[in-house]
Amino acid sequence: MRRKHQFDFKQFSIIQENTAMKVGTDGVLLGAWATVDAPEKVLDIGTGTGLIALMIAQRCNQCKIEAIDVSEAAAAEASMNFQVSPWSDRLSSKTISIQELSNKKERHYYDLIISNPPYFEQGGTKAQSEGRQQARHNHTLSQEELLNSVNHLLTPQGKFSVILPYQEGLSLIEKSNDFELFINRKTGFFSKERKPQERWLLEFSKVKKAPIEDSLIHYTPSNEWTTPYKLLTKDFYIKL
Repeated sequence: MRRKHQFDFKQFSIIQENTAMKVGTDGVLLGAWATVDAPEKVLDIGTGTGLIALMIAQRCNQCKIEAIDVSEAAAAEASMNFQVSPWSDRLSSKTISIQELSNKKERHYYDLIISNPPYFEQGGTKAQSEGRQQARHNHTLSQEELLNSVNHLLTPQGKFSVILPYQEGLSLIEKSNDFELFINRKTGFFSKERKPQERWLLEFSKVKKAPIEDSLIHYTPSNEWTTPYKLLTKDFYIKL
């Protein structure tokens, strides 16, 4: 039976009863946009409902995906969503911070690290609940801590993909070289043409090369999804 707080995609469903951050455009964008080039091991930082991890599982046939979250409620709900998915044998969820994970003496290394991280500076826009505040504000994970952890956990040819608001994205790009991570690909995301840019979709690696740059618009002037947005998300949204 379908639950009240359930979001259905083509190949999986998300139950989101206990997680602060619900299914939203940012997560769907990142899960569809990230380069998935036959990675063996994937890490999803701040998994929430497990949406992005499930999208990556759908996109790769063999990869093992580890999802982590500092919230016990989020990690438990992600685990439940994983268990009822077609890829339950390739997905796992645990309650741990990325800082703790990267500081382990015996740690794994990942071919793809992906994150829809907290992005309001502490003291900025007030979130509606403690759980939502923790999920949205970076007082539990600074950009420097994120980049340092990724540097420790990423394989030499691995990729790190992230979505951030415009200013926060520029800040991450500026800081990344200090952690031996280099921008390889970036997509500016706009709600509509002639509107200010809202998001950056960013891909980093340990390999320095000229970045691929493009843009993506969400809505047409008549408030329909644009063709490029439909093409990007067509494997996931039921209505496409």
